[in-house]
Amino acid sequence: MKNFQQELNLNRYPVARTDAAGQFIEVNQAYEALTGYTLAELKQLTYRELTPEKWLVFENHKVIKDVFTVGEISYDKEYIHKSGKVIPVHAQVFLFKNEQSNEKGMWGIFQPLSEMIVP
Repeated sequence: MKNFQQELNLNRYPVARTDAAGQFIEVNQAYEALTGYTLAELKQLTYRELTPEKWLVFENHKVIKDVFTVGEISYDKEYIHKSGKVIPVHAQVFLFKNEQSNEKGMWGIFQPLSEMIVP
């Protein structure tokens, strides 16, 4: 599994970490630019609030299940920018565990795309 801190600090692509409820904990500057929100603003939101409604059922059933059972998933989705613009991205999402190997949430790398397929 990839190392979150290394990816957060070194990745040029947007990287974010949420708790199990989807509340933002950490993001890099590229993620702030992708969404148009600062970390302080994101901490008041969940990733679901930045996700178009058409993706929520897919994410609630497939993504969450795979992340918490398999440990990771890779898929295409969209984010809603603070301006209202819809941004297609390729998401690589991983399970985040603490030192005792307890599940704590998810983290991911989000590569912006120009085109994508809607589920």
